[in-house]
Amino acid sequence: MYNLLIVDDEPLILEGLCRMIERAYGNRFLIYQSDCAEGALEIFQNSRVDLLMSDIRMPGMDGLEMVEIVEKEWPDCLTIFLTGHSEFEYARQAVGSRTIDYVLKLDGDEALRRAIDKAYDRLEKEQEEKSRLLKLNASWQEAAPLLRRECFRRMVTTVRWEETDKAQLYAKLQAAGISFDLQSGFLTALICMEPEWDASVTGQIQSIILGNIKGAFRAGAAYVSEHIMLLLAQSEDNRPLRLKGFLEIALSMCERVELIPPAVYLYEKETGLEGLSEVFSILSSKRFEMEEGGGILLCGKKDALSSYTWRREGPVMGAFNVEKLSDSLVYGKEGDFMAVLAKIKAGMPASGPAAEITIYTTLASLLLQAILNYLPRESSLLTQINLEKLANYNTHHGFRDACYYLETVAEKYFRSRQEIHTDTDNYIVHKVNTYILEHLSEDLSMTRIGEIAGLHPAYLSRLYKKVTDNSLGQYITAQRLNAAKTLLQDPTIRIQSIAERVGLNTASYFTHFFKKSMGMSPQEYRMKLLGQEKDGLSGTDGERT
Repeated sequence: MYNLLIVDDEPLILEGLCRMIERAYGNRFLIYQSDCAEGALEIFQNSRVDLLMSDIRMPGMDGLEMVEIVEKEWPDCLTIFLTGHSEFEYARQAVGSRTIDYVLKLDGDEALRRAIDKAYDRLEKEQEEKSRLLKLNASWQEAAPLLRRECFRRMVTTVRWEETDKAQLYAKLQAAGISFDLQSGFLTALICMEPEWDASVTGQIQSIILGNIKGAFRAGAAYVSEHIMLLLAQSEDNRPLRLKGFLEIALSMCERVELIPPAVYLYEKETGLEGLSEVFSILSSKRFEMEEGGGILLCGKKDALSSYTWRREGPVMGAFNVEKLSDSLVYGKEGDFMAVLAKIKAGMPASGPAAEITIYTTLASLLLQAILNYLPRESSLLTQINLEKLANYNTHHGFRDACYYLETVAEKYFRSRQEIHTDTDNYIVHKVNTYILEHLSEDLSMTRIGEIAGLHPAYLSRLYKKVTDNSLGQYITAQRLNAAKTLLQDPTIRIQSIAERVGLNTASYFTHFFKKSMGMSPQEYRMKLLGQEKDGLSGTDGERT
């Protein structure tokens, strides 16, 4: 919801404009009014004004002088001029970049509505652009790791790359602060942090490793699962043994500062972009085959050959699509997930434990990430499942038993998602209502409430109307009125103070708001309440006598 200020020195015109706009745009604009330019500037000092609708000819400071001040002090505000015939050419000369239109007073409501619609559309577009820029610029320290993670996960789950895909990946890597040559080979390593290490420890280890190889390699690292960091590196001298030497120095530095060195699984050859998926799977298989890790282990294709012969040629190859499985968990598509899982279970050939471990671990990791990322923190699902069993393939009696357990966990996950979907709209409305009640004196624009709810203002407005059958503006108005009526019961609270507490800022605007709703001024309402209390006390005294 945006704030609209109407300025006109003629009371009848001012009241008529307020009524018409309230009826037509009550769910889009919160309306302020002033009968002079000086009063309007006072409102600007105390409230954010998105759209100013002003007469030009007024006693004292005229509309053009006022707008000149507004454009300097509050440059984001849009303006609509209300003019008479004699001022038409004069007004046209005053139109600036923030002036939406000039409307002849005699043109009627339709012309005014067109101008307001035009202003609203521009406000919406500007708000969307501001939100986009904020998202791009805010929290870069958070955004860069997420973008790196997205890029790295894509690099190790994609088998075939089109040129357009490479171009998109290159752009994202650049945005994440990584300069890789996608036509050259990569050196690949998995760095395995222990689950009990906190973020400060893993952060120090990551800094030591990257800091140690930075001068010799173009390198980047990202978490591809909760405790597993993928390291990719390139240089002119792209020998794995050279990288191994730098990593050994880094692990020694970790020991020197009393940090436990992580286990590192380094692939023995450089690999092109198209081969990273296979290399990642080989390293993952080797990691799970090792009961305990430590130091740097150089791995090759021989370490997991059977699993990748199966992966590339077996009948399950088409079914095991990590991105498709991940999407089904993100978007709550239970049927898609279960169908892929059924194909994997039915088509799994006897290819040894490496293949089984790789498949199970990938599926279990996707499920756990979905539970952590897409269910609320208060969800009871994590207490309902056995995390050790989910994370450890060896606790199951074979691959089919492991898949059955994954099905059970997935069913519980999708059931929780469905329950959330049912309750989400009501939860959002409750959250919004609670915020409004607790912040009546603050900014309650649709933009601000949208930020609190995490939704686009237009979508939030529609959702609120759907759930409550009332507009958000109606609810805000009702709560301001209720709060005002309660505060008016205390004769020691000044009208100006009440106006500020309910978010209406000025006593004059509060009086207009209250009288419009209650049919009497705040002072009259207070006197009526005090009179009733006095009559009640008199009656009680009489009975006692």
